[in-house]
Formats: sequence, structure tokens, C-alpha cells
Amino acid sequence: MSDDDAKILAALEKEMTNAEIVTATGINRADVGPALRRLRAAGLIVSRGATNKRTHMRMATAIEKLFEKTDHLQIQLNVMSLPKRPSA
Repeated sequence: MSDDDAKILAALEKEMTNAEIVTATGINRADVGPALRRLRAAGLIVSRGATNKRTHMRMATAIEKLFEKTDHLQIQLNVMSLPKRPSA
């Protein structure tokens, strides 16, 4: 892992765009893309969105978000399946 890769991984505490990564790390803009590709190939980050609006986050953060969404959906399902109370 290069120094740029480590800086990017450390900076990705939240979902960020390329421009935000450049600002947060001070890495040259031209070096961010290759570093992100190396991190994606290593399975350390995940990227989503349109090509010009792509955001990046640590794989651990993405997994946490999936669990939070699953929990939220389970709560919604539980509420929907509650028996209806008879009206007075």
C-alpha cells in the first residue's frame, strides 16, 4: 500500500467525492484516481454513483450502512405485520 493509499483510507471517515478526498488529504488530483482503483481492487473501499458524481467509502462503512438499512426495513415490516386493533 502506497502512502497515498494510506492517506485516502485514513481520510474516508465518511462518504466522500474525489474533490473532497483531494482537499482532505492534500494528494495531487491526478494521483487520487489510481489510488482509489488500487484500494477498490484490494477490497478496502467501495464506490457508487454516476461517473462524474462518484462517492467513495471504506468497505466497513458500507457494510455498516447495509446493516442499518436492513434493521430499518425489518422494523417497518414488523410494524406492517402487527394485527389491526378492532375499531370501537
